[in-house]
Amino acid sequence: MAITITPVAASGTGGVQQDYPLKHGEGRLGAVYDLSAYTSRSKINSAGAALAFGQPLSPNGEDKVRAYTAANGFAGFALISDTFVPEAKSSTINSVAKSLPGYPDKTPVNVLESGTIWVYTNTAATQNGQVALLDAGGDAVVASGTASSTDISAYFLADAAAGELVPIQLKGIL
Repeated sequence: MAITITPVAASGTGGVQQDYPLKHGEGRLGAVYDLSAYTSRSKINSAGAALAFGQPLSPNGEDKVRAYTAANGFAGFALISDTFVPEAKSSTINSVAKSLPGYPDKTPVNVLESGTIWVYTNTAATQNGQVALLDAGGDAVVASGTASSTDISAYFLADAAAGELVPIQLKGIL
């Protein structure tokens, strides 16, 4: 007995995916961007207020952090945590008032010291461009060369318009 195979053209897609996105969808503020290795440490929020997820941080004594300022140095970014009820923090991102979730005062903060993270940008970002932080502090990153900013050891992983979430690669704390 012989078997005969006759090819037949499909008449419908039958639920088969026909196209694929070429870009990651938008992530969550303060979440890790991908599964690459990262380093984080637990520090206490000693800012006297909430620290937003994805916010740049400065050291504030041994094992403590506060909102970033150039004068106090850079300690990392606040990674997202779902282990407690987040506290809202009012912030302005690219001239738009936002209520950002974050760590309440005097709680442990998961601080990203190297790896990838989703953050807001206050300026347009270009993939592989240098990341900077506003010297006066803020809850968002900016592109290198922005007035009153300080470069950090990080670069943008995608293009983004001002006010958008963008993934960055933090190479490590200097």
